Amino acid sequence: MMKKGSKLYSVFTNSCPVCHKGEFFKGRPYKGVVRHHCEYCQAKFQKEPAFYQGSYFVAYGLGVISILTSIGGCFILLPTPDPDYIFMITALMNIFFAPFLYPMSKIIWANMFFSFNNEAVKE
Repeated sequence: MMKKGSKLYSVFTNSCPVCHKGEFFKGRPYKGVVRHHCEYCQAKFQKEPAFYQGSYFVAYGLGVISILTSIGGCFILLPTPDPDYIFMITALMNIFFAPFLYPMSKIIWANMFFSFNNEAVKE
């Protein structure tokens, strides 16, 4: 389904948006620390200072999607959804997914500005 060369492959494997071989994050992804460059293709991940400030908009959108999904899930799964249950389930889902939304927003933001280049990989 996700073939190498697609932006979804880079997002879900946390790989370099240019070559899809190198790692995008230093260490564990939920810390959100982006490498300076790819170890395979040497692509520089910071186009300019404060480049990843724009990823906050993507994080906001992902947060809205998670809230709407949890509210929709409450209406589908619960026979008579109580507003208190909806609030608790939505809050718990956002607390659980918050460490994943910020790094995912960074790699989605990077994939908006970098394109896959198969020739960039140095064997």
